[in-house]
Amino acid sequence: MFILFIILILLSTVLYLSFRIYNLSFLKEFKYRRIFIILFLVLLVIFGYFDLINTVVVVIQFTLFLLIFDLINLFANKVFKKNFSYTKIFLSVLVFTIIYMSYGYYLAHHVVETTYIVEANKDIGVDKFRIVQVTD
Repeated sequence: MFILFIILILLSTVLYLSFRIYNLSFLKEFKYRRIFIILFLVLLVIFGYFDLINTVVVVIQFTLFLLIFDLINLFANKVFKKNFSYTKIFLSVLVFTIIYMSYGYYLAHHVVETTYIVEANKDIGVDKFRIVQVTD
């Protein structure tokens, strides 16, 4: 059941991204924009074949940020009567996702070791007492 839920999430993500790419303003003038969508899907499958987990993480993060930026745009449209184009939102989400993923990559490869001093008033048997903490 969980696998079906994940497959449903991934399919809806790909459909949403395909719809958003199809509606980009600079592609509306492109005569063969359906070919561009097919190329996007083929590249997604190729990247997924070689590195499935990272492809899924990047696509889901990008889609999540795109949804958040769409909600911000909807809010700005309702409250301030300011509407941004799909292309501006898409490109800003692309830049934001690249920065976010680069920062995560940097943090993953530059782990910081922190030493904590634990003080206790009780006799805890210092020779046998050890604390190991691993966090993400």
